[in-house]
Formats: sequence, structure tokens, C-alpha cells
Amino acid sequence: SSASGIPQVAAAIRNHQVPTWAQYQAKADVGVSFVPCHWMQLDATVEQIYDELGGNGSDYSVEILCPTNKGRGGITDLNAALHRRYRQSSQPVSCYSAEFGVVGATTLARVPLKVGDLVMYTENDYELGLRNGSLGTIIEALVVGASDEPCCVCDFEGIEYELNTRQINALAHAYAISVHKSQGSQFKRVIVPIRDSHFLDQTLVYTAVTRGVDQVVLVGDEKAALRAIQAPASATQRHVLLPWMLQCAQN
Repeated sequence: SSASGIPQVAAAIRNHQVPTWAQYQAKADVGVSFVPCHWMQLDATVEQIYDELGGNGSDYSVEILCPTNKGRGGITDLNAALHRRYRQSSQPVSCYSAEFGVVGATTLARVPLKVGDLVMYTENDYELGLRNGSLGTIIEALVVGASDEPCCVCDFEGIEYELNTRQINALAHAYAISVHKSQGSQFKRVIVPIRDSHFLDQTLVYTAVTRGVDQVVLVGDEKAALRAIQAPASATQRHVLLPWMLQCAQN
């Protein structure tokens, strides 16, 4: 709602204008804030703010939306860090390997999957009825003895699914997700790591900010964020043949 202050900041970003940030306060009722920090401290600062906003690794009330996969402020490192922090002693999930038999299940990033993990399904699976980007939680590990037997139970939007070894390979941790994959979703509180990158542009910042319902906190390089907001969107810099083809068709 407009009372949150998010639409006003989003409108400024959409118009390539410098937004007026709210002062950052942990668990503030509303607002879009910017917390500057050195890029070397980006991951640690994001984790600190995640904790201050009430994030505890158990649900999606606080979500981290990343412009990049790798490096500081990227999906891979933040997911690994938050998994270690919240799931260190949780029950591991096992799957079945034709070569090695029963083994510990991991994501493609080689981070273990455990009961309680926040996860994303990364394929469109019409058999299960899950789409690429579905967010859920692992709620139970199952005893597995063959590749087609279920390995675990996941809750996706209130529906429980039993996943086998093939299907579990489509799981990725979701403590932090990409801005792109967040489209169509909303979260009560959103944290956005910002560092200078060719992925960072006005449309990406706008999308990230508009995923928040009550509070959005951007963290990192404020100058890089403002350059991205004020510059033309990356899509406008593309050179495509469509106008020429349309002109040829008209002639």
C-alpha cells in the first residue's frame, strides 16, 4: 500500500529519479532504506540485517533477493552461509545413487539438503504440478532404497509433495533467491544486496523493491545503485532487427 512508502520509491526508480530513502530501523513498520557498506562486508551485513528483521531461516517472511549468483552478495555464498547457520544440526536428506547406493543429498552447489531447509524447485514438473521457482520447505527425510523411492517430503504453498532422487536434484536452497526468480512473489520484508555489476540496472532494482510488502532494505554500494537507477535500462541498449523487419514487411 502507499502507506508502506514502497510505491513512492518504486515510482522514483521507474522514472530514473533518486529515491528518498527512509531511515533504516530494524523491524520498522514500513519503508525503503539503504544501508551502505564496503563490498568486503556485504555478506556479513546482509546476514546481520536478516537477523535484525526477524529472519530465522524457517519461513519466507524475510527474503534476500540477489542480483547475482556468485561473489559477494550472491545467491550461492549467502545460501551456504544461512544453511550452515540454521541447519547445522538438522537431519540430513538421503538419495539413491546407481553407483554408490544411498548417499547424502546435496544441491548443485554441493551444499547438503536437510530437514527444515528453505528450498526452490528449479524445473517445470508437470507430473508433480510444480513450476520453476516454486518456494517450499523440506519437512521430512524418508528412508530410501531405490532411485524411484521418495527421499523426502516438501511443503510447497501448503501442499505436501514426496520427491524421489530425480526430483530432489531440482531443489536449490532459497534463503536467498535471484531477483528474476522472485517475479510474481511478494515477501513481508526484503533485503537486496547491491554491488557494482553489469547485471545491476534500473529494472532489476525496481523489481526487487516492488517484491516487498512492508519493508525493503538495500545493502551495499549506494553509488552503484543510483547509477543503475539513473541510467537507461539495459533493455533499451539492445540492438535488434525487429524494427527493420517490420519496415521491410510494410514495404
